[in-house]
Amino acid sequence: NAIRLNFSTPSDEQIVKGIEILGQVLHKF
Repeated sequence: NAIRLNFSTPSDEQIVKGIEILGQVLHKF
């Protein structure tokens, strides 16, 4: 993926939630 998210040791759940939120925001636009 071209997009890199830099977190300090994120858990898988946090990553999944972040991706889901980004997906919802992108669908709005």
